[in-house]
Amino acid sequence: MSIDARTWRTHSQTFEHEGHRIFYWDEGQGPVLLLLHGFPTSSWDWTPVWEHLSRSWRVVTFDFLGYGFSDKPTSHTYTASEQADIAQALLEKL
Repeated sequence: MSIDARTWRTHSQTFEHEGHRIFYWDEGQGPVLLLLHGFPTSSWDWTPVWEHLSRSWRVVTFDFLGYGFSDKPTSHTYTASEQADIAQALLEKL
């Protein structure tokens, strides 16, 4: 059973990273499993397996800056290292 789009959006959380709002989901208990989406997609990719994974893991995912429901700043140079920094910041926050 997949999570519908409205639920995905309304039950999410956000945090701020260097002035940008980052959309994320955090659910379940147990060891942390961080799920990263591909390019050019979003965390929505994980909804078909989310319920199953969150039964055994604390599952965390987020939309990279510029994707999904996260901020999309214009005139911004997006880098893989910045996305990795956001992932690290989110895990440290949680």
